[in-house]
Amino acid sequence: MDFLVSFWLTSELLDIDINWEHFVASTNDKLVPGDPLKVSDAQLQKKIDALDELSEALVGEINQRSQEHTARRKRTERLARILAIVAVVAVLIVWALVRR
Repeated sequence: MDFLVSFWLTSELLDIDINWEHFVASTNDKLVPGDPLKVSDAQLQKKIDALDELSEALVGEINQRSQEHTARRKRTERLARILAIVAVVAVLIVWALVRR
């Protein structure tokens, strides 16, 4: 399931990036000289600023989920090591009791 979500998200981000590149190219004539983050059209600037906020929120959410996934994986690995140690100790205890 995670693979499908990751694949879908990657595909969506690629589409957004391609669309963004086309958008930038189509508004090149509206750029404010000396300030590559601003355009001369006020309504268009509001849309760009809104899209920027959304993209920052999306990147933040992706980063948070990635960190949570990494932490969850590390907890699982640590638990597996602990269980392996407990199993070995249990086998040694049983072996010691049987040898008596």
